[in-house]
Amino acid sequence: MLKNFLYLNEPMLDGFLSALGTGSPKTPSTGSGLEQDSHERTDGTATPEAKFEQLLKLARRHAKATAWIDVTDVDADLKEAHRGAILELECEIFVPDAAKAFSPWASFPQLMEQLEAYWPPFAGMMNPGAKRNMQEHFRAAKGMGAPFGSHLVFVGELEGTDVRIAGKLLGTHLRGDIDGYAHVVGKVTTQWDAGRWKPLISTPGMDPAAREKRRETEQNGPAPGQEQNWLEGPAFMLDVLAIYR
Repeated sequence: MLKNFLYLNEPMLDGFLSALGTGSPKTPSTGSGLEQDSHERTDGTATPEAKFEQLLKLARRHAKATAWIDVTDVDADLKEAHRGAILELECEIFVPDAAKAFSPWASFPQLMEQLEAYWPPFAGMMNPGAKRNMQEHFRAAKGMGAPFGSHLVFVGELEGTDVRIAGKLLGTHLRGDIDGYAHVVGKVTTQWDAGRWKPLISTPGMDPAAREKRRETEQNGPAPGQEQNWLEGPAFMLDVLAIYR
């Protein structure tokens, strides 16, 4: 199948290939199986798309060794899923309203940096106090978007089941609109069962007290009217490698 990539994390792709021994020259070996296949080195000039096809071929061939699960029967295949496993599946993707509300903040710090770059010619006309105030305003404004990062959170629903997936996409690797049916490949970072909830938006870098409060909040679940900002299990959180159609 010819693939149209909507998202492709190239550093992760290179890391996987390197772990399989195909991303760099390899010393001769007398092994077999995955080790023998690793002699199929990636051409340094190969496109990311070609590298992905090679990874797909090797991972499917050695699914057990790579913990690669091609999900065709959701009930049967996902029983084998665990943290660290790589899922390859098709689902219907959408971006929750909660994520849409925060995504515009991702570019806010960069916008403030651009504005700050243009203001020095006017600084000479300000008194020292006004100049310091302006600098403080720029610093505060640039920090407003930092907690959310330049990423987009999505949810994927698997047709005919209650299972859902979610993941955080880095803006630098997005290539197109992800809404709709698509194939997703990603590494499981968290999984939770039916009846449990996890928030879709979380703030990185929290101190231990805040993390403890978050765990308590997760145990209690969403407040009435806040369900759209949470994801109910059974669900898997993925570190996403690729999304394509």
